[in-house]
Amino acid sequence: MRPTELGNAFLAHAERIDLQAGDLYAALRDLRQAKAGTLRLGIGQGIPDRFVVAIAQVQTSSGVSLDLSGGMTDSLQRAVAVGDSELALIGLAGVPRAGLKWIPLCDDPMQPMGAPDSAAGGRRLLQWSELAVLPWIVPAPGTASFEEFESNFRRHGLEPPTPIVASRMSNREIPLALALKAIVLMTRSLAEEPSVRAQFRLVRPEGGWPSRRKLGIVHRDGGYLSPAARKAMSTIRELLAR
Repeated sequence: MRPTELGNAFLAHAERIDLQAGDLYAALRDLRQAKAGTLRLGIGQGIPDRFVVAIAQVQTSSGVSLDLSGGMTDSLQRAVAVGDSELALIGLAGVPRAGLKWIPLCDDPMQPMGAPDSAAGGRRLLQWSELAVLPWIVPAPGTASFEEFESNFRRHGLEPPTPIVASRMSNREIPLALALKAIVLMTRSLAEEPSVRAQFRLVRPEGGWPSRRKLGIVHRDGGYLSPAARKAMSTIRELLAR
């Protein structure tokens, strides 16, 4: 069964009314609980632990509990759009889905990394033809990072290599890359973590690895933002300004 044109119009208005009612209940809840309550926050893949820990420390010290959800960029955008998450900290290479407001905060490109004892973990420049025959661990197909992975090889006239692991799991890629001696695509902010720097080296393709990914916040355009959400946004900005 499919809705008629009138049915589609009704559903679109009903969804907006439902979201607005949720905003109203959230605002009343915050007033009743002295601006405390629960912050429903999405954390994208590749976001460093230090960001999550800092947000948790600030929120819990103010009496706010956290309802954290992880996932890929697309799934977290859907969660924000339907009101399951109030906001999400994600990486994005383009514009967000309709109905969301995007606040870009800093460049946070994807970059290839390898263990020092892997074939690509040295300090010399590598030809793209060399990279095309090495093992890779990358984000799963259907993501912007996977499309970027494939387009970078095609830009050099090469067929993209088939990854030995395509992952939708946050932070599982690091131990897999070490065990399998593979190149892993990770965010620059994650690569700067001390524990990661101690285990990986930047893989340097000739001409560099182009990436348009930015780190930022998405929330529903025109939707209610609780005091906890605004404080989380302020905390993230302060972290990135250090």
